[in-house]
Amino acid sequence: MKKIIAFVTIFAVALGSAFSAQGQEFKHELGISYGALSNSLIIDDFENAIITGFTASYVTYGHNHYAGPIAVDYFYRVSPLVGVGAIGAFGVNTQNVIENKVKNGKIRHNFYTVMPAVKLDWLRKEKFGMYSKLAIGGTLRTENYDPDNGESDTDTQVHFNWQVSLVGFEVGGVQTRGFLELGTGEQGVFVLGMRHKF
Repeated sequence: MKKIIAFVTIFAVALGSAFSAQGQEFKHELGISYGALSNSLIIDDFENAIITGFTASYVTYGHNHYAGPIAVDYFYRVSPLVGVGAIGAFGVNTQNVIENKVKNGKIRHNFYTVMPAVKLDWLRKEKFGMYSKLAIGGTLRTENYDPDNGESDTDTQVHFNWQVSLVGFEVGGVQTRGFLELGTGEQGVFVLGMRHKF
């Protein structure tokens, strides 16, 4: 994960340096972010609650560990107001499966998401900006169940997904800025990251 973040950061800086001579009206934006409370995590928790309820707590889940979503987004500015692009996100959830209060195995979900997106920059200052963002796409969820006794089982599903960032704040330099988004979707309710314009 750290190697991915380092690569994207170096790539963005290199591209920014290459295009910086074109002036201050940058056409491209590349960002990397980390979010909290993604759709996939909420879906996993909801499914677990249903299974626990239907089995009268015979099957429960414990030691949940959720990482991500980590996301990379790219936008091309078609006008000063509108940018179009795409978002790619990855998250993982691991947890123990407990049957009759005894650990029976471990389950792991990987979430791979791709969403075309639109970004509306409705306040643009030299070192500060505010925007909204909408993305609609799909998530590939892979499930790997590794029981303590027996053979592993895998499953793959695809489901509809989205990200609606009602408000985003950008602060920093002319080209490189940190950002915070508040909204809902696969990137999360809270999204924190860095963005580079070139």
